[in-house]
Amino acid sequence: MRTIIEIEEEKLEALTLLAKEKHMSRAALIRQAINSLLKTSLKQHQAMETDVFGILKGPLKVEGLTFQKKLRSEWHE
Repeated sequence: MRTIIEIEEEKLEALTLLAKEKHMSRAALIRQAINSLLKTSLKQHQAMETDVFGILKGPLKVEGLTFQKKLRSEWHE
């Protein structure tokens, strides 16, 4: 897919220099940056899901309501 983006002149110059150093086109460099951003964001999103929902993995040894009350009691400490 093609898209049009606006890039400030000084950033465009920096991209051009970086692309020359890496022997790649600016477009390839931008695609690489987008891929890196998406990969990092996906890892962070998955890590947040694990952090949030990780406490409920495996069989619970207490009844759900008791577990919930125990967790919420920490809010008042």
